[in-house]
Amino acid sequence: MTFATYQLAIWEVATNTLKEIIPLNESITLTYEVLVNDISTLALVMPDDMHDLREIFADYNIIDVQREDPDGDLVTEESYFVVGFNRVTADDGQRVIISGLSLNTLMEGRIVDPADDSTQPNGGYATKAGDAAQVIRAYVREQLGDLSSTSRSAPRFSIPLYPDSGESVGANLRHQ
Repeated sequence: MTFATYQLAIWEVATNTLKEIIPLNESITLTYEVLVNDISTLALVMPDDMHDLREIFADYNIIDVQREDPDGDLVTEESYFVVGFNRVTADDGQRVIISGLSLNTLMEGRIVDPADDSTQPNGGYATKAGDAAQVIRAYVREQLGDLSSTSRSAPRFSIPLYPDSGESVGANLRHQ
C-alpha cells in the first residue's frame, strides 16, 4: 500500500506569486479539515530551521494543501489564509505553529445586499445565466470584488477568470 504524496504551496496574496513549495515531509505535523459550506481550519507544525518562515507564512498568505492523485496530478484539497504564526520551544528544538482558516472566511459576516447585487439594476434581483463557474464569479465580483460598491469591496481582492467548467445554470434570485 502506498500513501498519497502531499505538499503545501504558499502564495503571496498581494502579488499573486508562489512563495514556496514545501513537501509534507519537511513538517512535523499537519492537520486540516475540509468542510462544505463552512470554515475549515489548518494547523501546521514545522521545525524553526528556515530563516524566512515568517516571510513565507505572512498573515493572509494562502496555503494550498495539495495531494497527488492516482494519475500523478496534483489536486488542491483546500486553501487556507495564514491567520496565526507562533514560535515555541519543544524538548528537541524550536518549532513554528502556523494556523489557517479556509477562504470561506471571506464570506463570514458578509451580508448580501439585494440592491447592490446587479451591475444592471433589476429591482434588487440578480439575474444570471450560463456556465456555473462564470455565474458564481460574476455574483462574487458584484458583492465583494471589483464590481461591488466602494463600501462593499474588499481591498486587493480579485477573482481570476477560469475557463467554463460547470453546468449551465440560470436564475433570477433576490436575497436567497
